[in-house]
Amino acid sequence: MSWLAALAIAAVAIALRVWGLGRESLWLDEGFTWRLTRLPLRGLIEASRADVHPPLHPLLVKLLVRFFGDCETTLRAVSVAASCAAVYFTWRLARRAFGETAAWGAAALVALSAFQVRYAQEARPYALLGALSLASADGLLAVLADGRPRARIGWAAATLTLLYTHAHGLFVVFAEALVLAGVARTPAGRGAARRLLVPAAVVFAGFLPWASVLVAQARRVQQSFWIARPVPFEMVRTLHEFAGSGTLLVLLASLVLLAALRRPSAAAARPADDSGATAPPNATAARALVLLLALVPLFAPYVISLAGPAIYLTRAAIASSLALAILAAAGWAGVPSRVGRALVALLVVAASVPPLLALHRDLHKEPWRDAVAWLERGARPGDLVLVTAPWYRDGVFAYYAKRHDLDARGVPAHEGAITRADIGALAPALARRPRVWLVRARTDDPGGLLPAALAAGRDTAAHREWLVSPQGLTRSRSVRALDIICYAAPAFSAAPADPARPVRSAPAGR
Repeated sequence: MSWLAALAIAAVAIALRVWGLGRESLWLDEGFTWRLTRLPLRGLIEASRADVHPPLHPLLVKLLVRFFGDCETTLRAVSVAASCAAVYFTWRLARRAFGETAAWGAAALVALSAFQVRYAQEARPYALLGALSLASADGLLAVLADGRPRARIGWAAATLTLLYTHAHGLFVVFAEALVLAGVARTPAGRGAARRLLVPAAVVFAGFLPWASVLVAQARRVQQSFWIARPVPFEMVRTLHEFAGSGTLLVLLASLVLLAALRRPSAAAARPADDSGATAPPNATAARALVLLLALVPLFAPYVISLAGPAIYLTRAAIASSLALAILAAAGWAGVPSRVGRALVALLVVAASVPPLLALHRDLHKEPWRDAVAWLERGARPGDLVLVTAPWYRDGVFAYYAKRHDLDARGVPAHEGAITRADIGALAPALARRPRVWLVRARTDDPGGLLPAALAAGRDTAAHREWLVSPQGLTRSRSVRALDIICYAAPAFSAAPADPARPVRSAPAGR
């Protein structure tokens, strides 16, 4: 029966993560990943140093791109594999903490989670962060249980790769350190904790070269960063995003509460090791670690962001979402009867379907594939294309651009708002080009200096905007992702061909 459950959960997890993988365009952050993959190894490391993320994820993506090309599917494949691995490690960690029944429930919850599927289909490090967080936690418990060399090697490898995946991996390591501190309070626990001395030294030595980079990145975040400080309502928004809908939030929160009130069963107190044999009683440490994983990666960045640098992001707390799924599954496993568990499972599955359908039906990412194709169909050779800002022009715009007879520039060429000096620098190019396209995504131009400069002596020959459905808890059903305006001198203001016809271009590959 367990093999049937494993096959069913694995099939559902893989199908949901692969289905529609290349349907949506790359968005800004994914375009940055693509840019990194085009750099030589040294350039990729240097670009990661100048950013705020370690280099492991783009390195893995670069390896895949080298063999399979850089279509959207390949760029997102690392995240798909990591998210599927997260289902497996969720099962392992839940089994250690709460027993077999809770393990299958937790794996099913993660497999069906729209939040997990969303980041499985994104060429960013968050799915990998979640999988490695649980792999590290599971490795820690394996070391405490028996201390076999492969367990120690596994924990060191998982933890070191976690730290090179995302800076928020440090919060996972901090949660593990708290568990170790609790375990080391007893003589038997101190002996188990000593098994980690050599692996921990390996992790420390392996991460030391990047530690100074991390300090410099933290200083940069303190000085200037795009993340806004969280508001009190932000935590509710995060939990809503984790769940996928208000209905699921109520259901899963009720199960977590039930888990908090439930006394551990005898089965949970005797977790099984890899061979199925009974391991030393480490269920208490496992439950403590799951609880800390649910709290620390979520609340620590929130508290830091209130007074220090703003680092709180829902997607960076993906490890907490996985741990909360384990706690919800523990509550489900505590439902008194099989019939009761079956009814609750049916409710959760039914409530999981609408968020999954919305994820695969609506557009949530900036539709750059369609937008660039629409522009290139209407542009004339030599037209000036101004893209706000350079990171869009060099990233997603460049990824989808096919024509090389257009003069595409990023505006402004610096961080911050567009200034009159930027407009003055554009004046010679504007004087030579009767037709100018303005591609507006996120821009800092509160005074409208750029549109005003382009409209001087020109008519609006075409204008189109693209809407997306925002994720999470919001009243707005759609927001503008980007728009494109064509400004043309009167003699050149003929509208582009088929400006309103929807573009249905195939996924780009290079």
